[in-house]
Amino acid sequence: MAADRHILEEHILLPVTPSLSADLYRLSPRSGDVRGSFLMLPGPGSDKTVFTGADNKSGGLAYFLAELGYEVFIGLYRGRDVSLRQIRQEKFGLEQIIMEDLPLIWRAFSKRRRSDNVYLIGHRRGGLLLSSFLMRFPEYVDDITGMVFFDTWRKSLPVGWMKFSIDHLFSGTGLRFLCRISGVCPAWLMPEHTISEPFSLLDDFDRWRQSDPWLDWWDGFDYSTTDTRFPPCLYFVSDHQAWNKREIDSRELMLELPAHNGRMIRLSRHSGGQRNYRSYDLCRHPAGVNDFYPLMLDWFGELSVTDQSRI
Repeated sequence: MAADRHILEEHILLPVTPSLSADLYRLSPRSGDVRGSFLMLPGPGSDKTVFTGADNKSGGLAYFLAELGYEVFIGLYRGRDVSLRQIRQEKFGLEQIIMEDLPLIWRAFSKRRRSDNVYLIGHRRGGLLLSSFLMRFPEYVDDITGMVFFDTWRKSLPVGWMKFSIDHLFSGTGLRFLCRISGVCPAWLMPEHTISEPFSLLDDFDRWRQSDPWLDWWDGFDYSTTDTRFPPCLYFVSDHQAWNKREIDSRELMLELPAHNGRMIRLSRHSGGQRNYRSYDLCRHPAGVNDFYPLMLDWFGELSVTDQSRI
């Protein structure tokens, strides 16, 4: 498939413990200069297929950009391709991902990228991880031309009984008790997840969700007091399951992050889109190629390496 597309593929292992590694996947044009360099990060429960499509040919955003002459890196934190037993034995949480895995992924990306036009893309809570990383390591912000978030949020604001009930399912006694006892949240227990996660990680995300202000429990780092610069950001929000009101949650995150040039696009059939996309299909549905990926490219065109405007 890569040969048909004239795309080179590379898989870089980044060991973080004797038995666990972070990963960096690279897709790049076989010839010519690259138009820009992307670093993509999926959220918990997902792997690289959230950006490539399950068969690497179904309209995934990563291949779409590579075919246009961009080089694309997909970073994966530890534990993406291991057994439940290993996850249980090598439990990890946000501290290990933010303070160890993401700096390692960033250094590997920076060493290999061929363009100074750098963009970050986060899917769901992958965008939250990238935001946390930049606020803790502000020395990297000036390297970034822009960021794109797909259905990214921190706090799930209670707007209706259905959302309240489903959002608190994991916090409820049944599912939470099962995961805590086993030490693992199997993918089959979590809606739309393809990767099992340690309970310790999902418990950390739950602490983030409930924290006000936004704090890290292990050292008290307060994100609300950071005054670092922040790159321009584009927020795509799915209107699938409209009761979720994810546009409200994403707007809340936009206001929580350091002051930046932010734009939000709600993807809905009612607002001129081709369809309502499930959250996990935003970066891999074939319709995105003609529907909203061009909106993202137009936004890139408004930015430049030196455009770090702030509001």
